[in-house]
Amino acid sequence: MVPRTRLCSFIQYGATCILASYAIISNYYTKIPILTVFKDYCRHFGIPTEEMNFSEYFGNHFRTLRLNQTQRLATWIELSELNKYEIAYDNHFHQEDCFRKIGGLKLMKEIHEDSHQNSFKISKNAFNLTFIEYVLDDTEKVYHHLECKESLIIVAFNGEESGRHIAVVGYDNNGLYMVETRLGKNSGAIGISNLSSLPNPGDALLAIKVCPAESSVTS
Repeated sequence: MVPRTRLCSFIQYGATCILASYAIISNYYTKIPILTVFKDYCRHFGIPTEEMNFSEYFGNHFRTLRLNQTQRLATWIELSELNKYEIAYDNHFHQEDCFRKIGGLKLMKEIHEDSHQNSFKISKNAFNLTFIEYVLDDTEKVYHHLECKESLIIVAFNGEESGRHIAVVGYDNNGLYMVETRLGKNSGAIGISNLSSLPNPGDALLAIKVCPAESSVTS
């Protein structure tokens, strides 16, 4: 059980929901800022993050949008440092996912377990990630962990427009909740009745807190 009030809120910039969801969970267990997780993702893959690189990623990000130069400049000026790292991640992650062909959540689990960057190393010692192929096939196990242990889960489901969306789901005294990160939505935790109420839920990553004895062995 994890009280929803203890999870940080976040509004994603672009298709960054996988790493954003991971970062929300990491922040709960470790207090590592979301920006640090995005920076360490870029360090893990050796993604250049100079201002000229961000400008290039920004151009790719808006390639399919009909924005004139004035509109692009206005948008660029308003970007936060986190937004720029989100764009760098977005520019890279989906290419990596397509190249590896293992699925976004499996790729996220691999980074969590294998990366030598500090935020991932600290997170690995704080919580384990278990991949679930189809979350509705494991609801008994998932509900048990969410209700009885200090656990959270990242679930994939259909987005409202197109493609898949990823979000953190947890459980507290008020029941199940989902952490909304999509732009234009009311950000933060919102109540849901059950996992099957999500549109076409699919694979998932169950985060389980590492006990001190486990942490001392793996660190």
